[in-house]
Amino acid sequence: MKKAIVSGAFGGRYLRMAAVTFPTMQEYAKRIGAEFHALDKRAYPEPATPHWEKLQLRRFVESYDRTLWFDADIAVRDDTPDLFEIVPAGKLGAWDEAPFGPWDYPSFISRWSAISDLGRADYPGLHFNTGVMVFDRSHLPLFQDPPSFPGYDLLWDQGWINYLFALRRMSFFEITPRFNHMFIAPGERRESYIIHYCGTVNGSGYARHIPPGGDYVDLIKADLVAWAARRSA
Repeated sequence: MKKAIVSGAFGGRYLRMAAVTFPTMQEYAKRIGAEFHALDKRAYPEPATPHWEKLQLRRFVESYDRTLWFDADIAVRDDTPDLFEIVPAGKLGAWDEAPFGPWDYPSFISRWSAISDLGRADYPGLHFNTGVMVFDRSHLPLFQDPPSFPGYDLLWDQGWINYLFALRRMSFFEITPRFNHMFIAPGERRESYIIHYCGTVNGSGYARHIPPGGDYVDLIKADLVAWAARRSA
């Protein structure tokens, strides 16, 4: 079985993160027998934000039996189980953030339905975070271009992909926050296998945990050190 792990970093802030996080993804890929691919060229320039580069996954989903996406601001613990073995084929594996997030998630489905010419979708009772996602070829319809490239008001790529998921009535597999721990998730982040540092800027996200005088990259480094120390204890 051909397996790919894909991430992407565009711009100075994310390239600084990637220098620390990509090695954790590469080691994970090597351990579970997958190929690691780092996107570094934009296919969707302005007015699209870099969030939309996730649609480049189309070519990987076409070419590999299974594909796993990581946002650049994600660190993978060195004992993380193989998500390809955990998520059944035919199901999209991700974390449903709707019970914990601050947004009106059904409204994103209805608003995308109104501006898309693909038709109306019903809210499926979940809204998955797109920072960590597991696919197979059956999920190729999730990676078509949108009619426009809105930003925060429609949750960028996440709103669009969730709309397409609802439209196609695809099957979902919950990977839990242990495989995508964001600041809105319950539990201690370092107890999870995968930490997602989304939103850790300007005092939000995990910002309160940043070491004195440091920034979000220093926080990621500190978490990696803490993981390593616990493993060697």
